[in-house]
Amino acid sequence: MWIGIAALAVLLLGGVGYFLFGRSTGTQTAGTTTPTATPVPLSPPAPGTTPAMDPAAKAAAEAQLQAQIQQMFEARSKEMEAKFKTQYDDRIKLLQNSSRTPARAAPRRPGRGGAGEIRRAPLRGA
Repeated sequence: MWIGIAALAVLLLGGVGYFLFGRSTGTQTAGTTTPTATPVPLSPPAPGTTPAMDPAAKAAAEAQLQAQIQQMFEARSKEMEAKFKTQYDDRIKLLQNSSRTPARAAPRRPGRGGAGEIRRAPLRGA
């Protein structure tokens, strides 16, 4: 089951990587250059619209978003680690308890040649 989940995760990450980084936006020859954008001064926003963010504010917002994502990821990791630790501790306690209690074996019947019975060979010459 874990192998299937891992394979699915690899396929999903591969697909996301392909869509983000693998596809090119178009074919370009070595002689052509991409046009550069000319900076346009920001005009005041029209009433009722949101103002355009300047690059510094946009970078700060992205940094804050990345910090929040990292914080959530770390919290989730700690939560999963605690869950696995409790499961591990419970499993150890279960195994310790089972090793302390004697195993109940089926009673052995004499004359059946079980593993606990010793058979003697008949004496020769007697």
